[in-house]
Amino acid sequence: MKKVLWLALLALIPVVIVLGIYRQPLPEYAGPVFVEIPRGASTAKIGEMLEDAGLIRSRLLVWVWKLQHPRRALQAGEYRFTTERSVEELLGKVARGDVHYEQLTIPE
Repeated sequence: MKKVLWLALLALIPVVIVLGIYRQPLPEYAGPVFVEIPRGASTAKIGEMLEDAGLIRSRLLVWVWKLQHPRRALQAGEYRFTTERSVEELLGKVARGDVHYEQLTIPE
């Protein structure tokens, strides 16, 4: 019985660590950061892109978010990140498909 209890506690340690990282504020970034997520990109690829852009500390955070929101899909598009301070805000924007638009004016 003691072995089972110890194994359960050992299994919980990585979960607690990942959730602790998930709840931390995002890294600081200067100015807007643009990320283009291609159509058909996997969760792993999106996590890699966000980590490479310096928006999240670990691509595992995307998997944690997906586990918490199994019915929400991450949308393709070009995103502009400026004030997002949590994983919930950042990935919520991608799940809503809140893409960045450039205004183009063509003179007559």
